[in-house]
Amino acid sequence: MTFKAHDARKLALLGAAAIATLGGLAAPAQAASTTLNYSCEYPYIAAQPVTATIDLDFPSTVPSGVLTAPADISAVTVADPTVSLLWDVVGTPTVDSVTTVETNLSAPGLTLPVSIPLSAVGTDAFVSPFTIDAAGLTPRLTFRKPGKAQISVTGLNFTMSAKYADGTTADLDGDGSPDFAVSCTQLPGQDTKLDSFRVTKG
Repeated sequence: MTFKAHDARKLALLGAAAIATLGGLAAPAQAASTTLNYSCEYPYIAAQPVTATIDLDFPSTVPSGVLTAPADISAVTVADPTVSLLWDVVGTPTVDSVTTVETNLSAPGLTLPVSIPLSAVGTDAFVSPFTIDAAGLTPRLTFRKPGKAQISVTGLNFTMSAKYADGTTADLDGDGSPDFAVSCTQLPGQDTKLDSFRVTKG
């Protein structure tokens, strides 16, 4: 098979088109992480310290006017050993949960609170310290103006379901539902920045 001049021209045009297309795409994801401290209210026990390490894989640049792809985000939360004792007393060996990471997104012409739910199923409740490894995806977003953008963590809370060995759930808050809320207060004086990136001209 002979490689002809017009084939070379076709490849050159194809390469130029590919470069032009890449100009409007987000850059590869970059890993960002922050660790923050909270005080969280569990049923029956006093407020307990919780440490949350939040990891985000978000592009370093995104084009304006283009809907972003969902990005991977995870949160590993480690509670005081007292929380494991709670599950031991109640007799629930596993906990299903949704960890909601509250964030604030700031970009040129945009300030937006974003709640990101992360799920974890079948967490071993008797292991001390009680640790939840939850994961999820960010929502898709569109930025209208180029410039620097930043994501900060503003809060954290949980919805939990403590389960007995037979799969039934414990009604820990007495409302008849299988789920209960664990609200957390972010301790002051912390650097809450999770990630920064640049919005480019689309």
